[in-house]
Amino acid sequence: SVPIDANLFNRAYEAEVSENPRLTALKQALMQMDETERNILLLRAQNYSYEEIANMLNIENKNLKIKFLRGKNKLKKLFETIQKMIW
Repeated sequence: SVPIDANLFNRAYEAEVSENPRLTALKQALMQMDETERNILLLRAQNYSYEEIANMLNIENKNLKIKFLRGKNKLKKLFETIQKMIW
């Protein structure tokens, strides 16, 4: 099992009832990503090293870095798109 900090991810889920539209947009963006992309980003947000994440998710380190960068860019685009729709 991947050691995702439940509080980190729950904050994104709880954004739905939050007054902060940025948190709502972040939650929606994260939910549109596939599970592996989301796990990589959340694990990096918890300061796990690339090597640790690669071992946890059984992904080669080089491939993980590529997936991280692509996932980060995808999250940014999704977040911006959703923010425009909310505001």
